[in-house]
Parts: sequence; C-alpha cells; structure tokens
Amino acid sequence: MKRRNNSLSIFTSLTTVLLILLWVYAALSKLIDYEESREQMLNQMFPARMAEVLVWAVPVTELMVVGLLIFPKTVRAGLLASLLLLFQFTVYISIVMTGIVGWIPCSCGGVLEQMTWGQHLLFNLFFLALTLVAISFYSQTSQPKAFGENKAPDELSSEKDKQSSDIRPGYGKNGVEKLPRIRAPDPNAGRR
Repeated sequence: MKRRNNSLSIFTSLTTVLLILLWVYAALSKLIDYEESREQMLNQMFPARMAEVLVWAVPVTELMVVGLLIFPKTVRAGLLASLLLLFQFTVYISIVMTGIVGWIPCSCGGVLEQMTWGQHLLFNLFFLALTLVAISFYSQTSQPKAFGENKAPDELSSEKDKQSSDIRPGYGKNGVEKLPRIRAPDPNAGRR
C-alpha cells in the first residue's frame, strides 16, 4: 500500500510539473510576442472588445494556475483549474474544427503554432486525460508535496510515532516534567 501511494504521489507530482511547464510556456509565449498574440486573438470568433480583454486575461489566468500548482496547499485547486482551462481550450478547438465559425483562425503561438488543429486537439486531450488521472490519484493519496517532497501516509504516521516515543519518561509531550499526584488524606480513614 505504501509503495502504491508513493507511486500515485510521484505521478501526481510529475503531472503537476508538466502542467507548470505547459502554462508557463503558453503564457510567456503570448506575453513576449504580444502583438502577434493580439492579432491572433482578434482573428478568433470573439467580438473585438472581448478579444482585447482575452489577450491579457488568458496569459494572466495561465500564470495564476501556475501559482496554484507551485504551492503544496493549492495543488488540488491548480489541478482543477488546469482541468477547466484544458477543457475550455479543447471545446474551442473542437468548435473550430467543425467549421461552424466559417473560417479557421490562427492557432496558438510558439511551438504549438507548428501543430495542425487536429494535432492540437490530440495534445489537449492528452493533457486533459493526464490531469484527470492526477486529480483521481491526488484524492487517493495524502496530499503530495510539490517537487519531490513525496511521503506516503504510512511514513508520516510512523514519523509521528517516533516523535512521541522520543519523549523522555516522566515528561509530557510538551517537554514539561510530570509531577506525581499527591493524594489528600482520607478524612474517614481513622473512623472504622
């Protein structure tokens, strides 16, 4: 059981690192080449005003998700936010591929720009499935720590046992010496 939990925790941590790399790359490629990103966003099916907001909102949201994924206490929220973003992007790609829009807009920037829409859909589906599995595994293990601080629940409880067994005899858990209880004399002791 201990080994299984550790494997699940490692998988979740690796997925988290991959998602961090994905979101950092996606956000920075949009921000570094802002003009190109803006032109591509204006070529999407959104109204121009909405596209002007999205050109900033999308990379900022991606970086916020990275922030959630980095800190151990918010990894689960980061995985869920990643799932939501990936789902939205996958639905959008699917809509574009159906031809409902009437034209195929430019794809994302960076390396992803070299992909066809079909390849981009497969790429998103892969990360979507990876994230779903990581969320499932995360629920089965104690909260895995970010970047290699993985400990199975059995290891955590055995460490607590060791700590409590390190307490010196005659001392409480807080290190304060326990004093023997003194009994008050029994007033009925001499009357029998």
